[in-house]
Amino acid sequence: MEKWEQKYKGGEYTPNENPSALLVEWLSHIPKGRALDIACGLGRNALFLARHGFAVDAIDISSAGLAIARRKALERGLTVNWVQGRPGYF
Repeated sequence: MEKWEQKYKGGEYTPNENPSALLVEWLSHIPKGRALDIACGLGRNALFLARHGFAVDAIDISSAGLAIARRKALERGLTVNWVQGRPGYF
């Protein structure tokens, strides 16, 4: 957990803003509804799903990563239920 806190807080992690290519490819085949993003990091997949009408719960152990993800969601007018897990939670 500490590794990710340092990476996110220290700015040494260059985030990938694009959602998973597999998720993009399969989006039209997935019925709208609830989605769960486990180990969401900075939320790229959670934000993508929320933008496409899903009710998203996103879980990660890094409070720093979730803070960045929350800010991105607010900037984009998206709602995601961000949940901080604890080590061993997954």
